Amino acid sequence: MTAPWLLYAEADSATASPWGTLPQWLSFVGTVVATTAAVWIALRQRAAEERVLAGRQREKAAHVALEDLDEEGVTVRNHSQTPVTNVHLVQVEVYLDELIGEEEGWQTVGRLRARGKPGKLALLPAGDGGRFTFVSWHSPEGATPDPELRRGAPQVTFSYTDAAGTRWRREDYDLPVPWGGVPLPGAAAQRRREARRKRRRRWRGRLLALRRGLKSGLRGRGFTRKGRRNYRAKQRAKARSGQPRGRD
Repeated sequence: MTAPWLLYAEADSATASPWGTLPQWLSFVGTVVATTAAVWIALRQRAAEERVLAGRQREKAAHVALEDLDEEGVTVRNHSQTPVTNVHLVQVEVYLDELIGEEEGWQTVGRLRARGKPGKLALLPAGDGGRFTFVSWHSPEGATPDPELRRGAPQVTFSYTDAAGTRWRREDYDLPVPWGGVPLPGAAAQRRREARRKRRRRWRGRLLALRRGLKSGLRGRGFTRKGRRNYRAKQRAKARSGQPRGRD
């Protein structure tokens, strides 16, 4: 003779759902939520660490700066604790000013460019400086400048590679910006975020243009830019001829 509770157990197993019980589903959902939260926290921590590391690298890159800038040349000094390589003057430029009048003052009428000599410093150790001399001044437009024109202060743009392999570009005393080589930590994610923002702005602009065109078309002014231009042209023609203009 079979016990009654065994009969109930066999009946429950026979009628059990193949998708599992409610406690099993609650356990599964809790596991998924906990795993998702752990992954999200890990990604946030990694992004924060990458931002800190990139900030430190930018701070180190700012230690390579210009010194003793004059009309004859400039010194690039490495104030960091690591050497930099391939130091190169990208552009040297001065603007030419002419005195127009006492009230008008000075006005920029031209510019000159030069190249640095030597062309490149292969290695700049920590704490050292390299001197570049400005040679071969010329006008990028090919014009012959008036020697009486006043020259402004030289504006120098230079580039270099840090110990991590990142190429930097710096204009005068502005902060350096990455310019190639090994990308900074988190640079790929930053580019993806910027691409998403651009796409959102582009779609927002399209939606606004569509809304504007629909609103204008319903008012009889044309659904497209061409239609709106034609509508405005007709309104101007009516105004010139003295006819009453249509309702705006």
